Amino acid sequence: MDTLSRLEISYHRELKQNYLMIAAENGAEESFECRMLEENAIDGLLRFRVSREDSRCWFCYEITSRQPLGRLLENKSMSAGQIRTLLLGIAQTLMRMGDYLLTENQILLQPEYIYVYPDIFQPELCLLPGKDGNFPQEFSDFLQFLLGKADHQDKEAVVLIYGLYRESLKENYGLDNLLRWLMGDPHGENPGDSSGAGYQTEETARSGEINGTDPLEGIQDRNSEGIRFAGRKPEYKSGYEPFPGKQMALAVLLPLILPAALWMWQGTAGLKSYGLAAFAAGGVLAAAAVVFLLLRRRKRRPAYIKQSSSVKKKTEMPAPSSWEMVFAEDGPEPEVSNISAPPEVSRDSHTVLLWSSQPSEGVRSLVGQEGTAETIPISYYPFLIGKQENLTDYVIARDTISRLHARIDRRDDKYWLTDLNSTNGTAVNGHSLEANETVPLNIGDQVDLADLHFRFQ
Repeated sequence: MDTLSRLEISYHRELKQNYLMIAAENGAEESFECRMLEENAIDGLLRFRVSREDSRCWFCYEITSRQPLGRLLENKSMSAGQIRTLLLGIAQTLMRMGDYLLTENQILLQPEYIYVYPDIFQPELCLLPGKDGNFPQEFSDFLQFLLGKADHQDKEAVVLIYGLYRESLKENYGLDNLLRWLMGDPHGENPGDSSGAGYQTEETARSGEINGTDPLEGIQDRNSEGIRFAGRKPEYKSGYEPFPGKQMALAVLLPLILPAALWMWQGTAGLKSYGLAAFAAGGVLAAAAVVFLLLRRRKRRPAYIKQSSSVKKKTEMPAPSSWEMVFAEDGPEPEVSNISAPPEVSRDSHTVLLWSSQPSEGVRSLVGQEGTAETIPISYYPFLIGKQENLTDYVIARDTISRLHARIDRRDDKYWLTDLNSTNGTAVNGHSLEANETVPLNIGDQVDLADLHFRFQ
């Protein structure tokens, strides 16, 4: 029996923080990995803490505002740029782990445990202390999962993920080989050229990829037990935030501004009496301001370009019987047809309805209550509600609503409501749901999405 089949997993909400909870196996809470994760915030790994309740020990991972990859891809496909963003993020995290002497064999690579920010597909991984896995095999299985999620109308995406998967099946593959594929240089002829095919393309920029970072930096090689990394963090070439030139110039002028103000207030006599003191005070304030501005100038995080919010519907294409069929050079490109009309805008200008057809008979809806003006028609299932235009079926652009807030499903003529790890919570008939909790939904039930109140009809 593998490790995952033995895991006891639950979800918990504390105030506005949501947590994935995994029961610790005997002695795992005393491991080196636990102490390292608790004492360090490692970019690319979910924030970690240990909780002890009723003589039991739980590993707690903060998942606030993030969504599991498997959920995002339930009914969606990935472009080439999104695939690169995801896999480069995983690779960079693995390289950082080397600085903390953490092993990649303890990473959970199942899609339900890889959490991403929905708008940028930047991943955060779950490291489970005590897990003894086979990372190369698990990573190959993960690439096989992505094979079925690549957008079949995006030839670059299919070619990319198929090439990566085929590379992972080789006997002695390493992470450097996979990264060369991501950078458009599968044969390693020019691994440092960031202008390789697809690496800095317009598509990858739109998808939110980290540009200008050399993912090969710091890689050593792969041994018989897995992939080993050098102990150096990759540097983002985007550098520091812009230099605060205007603020710095104003700070430097402070020694002159104070004497000038004194002269305007008390004239020449005041300047003779207190001019030196005013100049000294201005100098001290100027020095303090310069130091403050320099300390406040933090290093940039990777910059992302927001994807277009236009809503297009593509004709579904059946998966090819053989992945090699995609590589045929001849033949017409697949046509994108049946593009939907622009989304309808409700009376509330902040709410966008992502379909244009009229609701069918018997359609259910969430009817606004107690000052909540909008009514949400639900014409198909699963039905996602949130504020992320590209990912949800109904958009509520309010700060209290999460990107993906809640989902309504219909199974066996029964309705179910699931909280999608929302920040401000979901409730049914006054019962607050835990993060990712699913409850039955009956006609007439009161549904609260954060501070909005609805009746399910």
